Amino acid sequence: MIRIIAPSPLLRPFVRYHWVMSTETPFRALTFPIGCPQLLFHRKDVLTIPELSAAQERFTVSGQVCFSSHVCATRPLETIATVFRPHTIMPFIGVPPSAFYNVEISGHDLENRELSALAGRVLSAASADIAVSLIERYLMSRLDVACDINLGRMGRAVSVMLADPSVSVGALASQSCLCQKQFERVFRHSVGMNPKKYQGIVRFQRALRLIQCGSENIADIAAAAGYADQSHFTRECRNLVSLTPLGLIKSGTAYSDLYTEPV
Repeated sequence: MIRIIAPSPLLRPFVRYHWVMSTETPFRALTFPIGCPQLLFHRKDVLTIPELSAAQERFTVSGQVCFSSHVCATRPLETIATVFRPHTIMPFIGVPPSAFYNVEISGHDLENRELSALAGRVLSAASADIAVSLIERYLMSRLDVACDINLGRMGRAVSVMLADPSVSVGALASQSCLCQKQFERVFRHSVGMNPKKYQGIVRFQRALRLIQCGSENIADIAAAAGYADQSHFTRECRNLVSLTPLGLIKSGTAYSDLYTEPV
């Protein structure tokens, strides 16, 4: 069972939502790159990722990834996650997300004593709801460092990219009042991957949303999602999920987190 919890109004510009997943039975699920970093707190068992032959830490920082993977649990699970907006995690953890691109790390490796102390309180809290309130309290205490000019610039750039995944990086740099080299550096620092790579995630997430809403014509999906053509869509789909677009449609697993606002 997954329960979605809306963030406090003051945190909405930075946090998309929290989720709490509880299960007493084993499960295995395919996950796609969602384009947003997360903090995860495993209050019981941890999730394992067979493709990486690895298990998450009880307190895990999950960065931007450009590959799909399965997550598995074999014992009772109660996991809390805070899902940030694509560009907003850095002020709250003190480390640029480019430092954990395509990897998941222990939150304790960030060497942030306040964050590690938070993890201890969350993992030992009497209930998931109390744990979420502790996370919110910590995030609220960091709001004074969560507003700067580059954060605003990258937020606007991400919004433009979401509206038009085929927009050029040069156009994004221009609207951000930065040269392209500066823009790429700031974007990677804030979002966790370079803008070209991130556009690939955005295009794929938009295609997932179209499939989720019932679209089945692959050429139409490719055009609407910002791919150059159907072959481009097929190639990137294979790279991300090892499936053709038709295979993805038939799998019944298409769900776009990035283009779906659950709260």
